[in-house]
Amino acid sequence: MKVLNLDKLNKKQERHIVLNGVEYAVKPMTVGNFIQTTATAERLKDAGLAEQIEATVDMIVRGIPAIDREVLNDLPLDVLNQVVAFVRGEDVAQEKDEEKKAEGEGKPGKQ
Repeated sequence: MKVLNLDKLNKKQERHIVLNGVEYAVKPMTVGNFIQTTATAERLKDAGLAEQIEATVDMIVRGIPAIDREVLNDLPLDVLNQVVAFVRGEDVAQEKDEEKKAEGEGKPGKQ
């Protein structure tokens, strides 16, 4: 008999972000959250930048319910972009390491 044990497969590594010395748990991206996020992105294609950033903050709050919206509003945009990428499931730290490695390979004397 073959059994697909989804409980075992669904055990993902817990993810957290630390911001201003506070650690926040990041919920995994669910199907419902993905649909809502995608629908919002499609609706905002022609929206202004402020509306798009507000939608980004909304998405982060769905993924990190314990975070205060004001904490996010005080972030520089580049940090907000890193937070949203992490919430979407991207490995921001790994990407940064790969970028640094690629930059080092392109410099003279570092091959």
